[in-house]
Amino acid sequence: FRGTAGGVHFVNNENWEVNLYGRYRFQKLDPDSNEFYEGLTERKQPLDAGLQIISTRPWGDLKLGWITDTLNRHNGQEVELTYRYNFHAGPWSISPFIRLSWQDANLTNYYFGVSEDEQSLPDRPAYLPGESQWFSFGLNTAWQASDRVTLFGNFGFGGTDSDVINSP
Repeated sequence: FRGTAGGVHFVNNENWEVNLYGRYRFQKLDPDSNEFYEGLTERKQPLDAGLQIISTRPWGDLKLGWITDTLNRHNGQEVELTYRYNFHAGPWSISPFIRLSWQDANLTNYYFGVSEDEQSLPDRPAYLPGESQWFSFGLNTAWQASDRVTLFGNFGFGGTDSDVINSP
């Protein structure tokens, strides 16, 4: 288990991991939460699952993952590539990272699209952005307070291509 993901290792050694894993996606849209969303169909949170390969080397960790919808909510796929370098200083660990991901049209349109049936406001026209690319970077930190207690502090920044940004 790692955060909101968990799975099974097929390979797990000093240099490689090959995993079957699942990850909860926290994205959703509740039409009752805001007057602007009235008339939209609820977008639910799915459990995505797929494969992941991690290479751990002296120059850093490289992670490639593919996931797909297991609950037939968005019926989409995502491919993610992450690079991370770990610095260790006594009980401290500092890990800057950079992540690129691609989401297919099904996934992107589910969360950021407006179908013809949902078009009900003049400032909310029908809109289907299609596939999207995402970029993020940040810093993960950890402090090993004791043998059984680790404290984490993480932050990141991210964004996407203009098609999603222009979503009504």
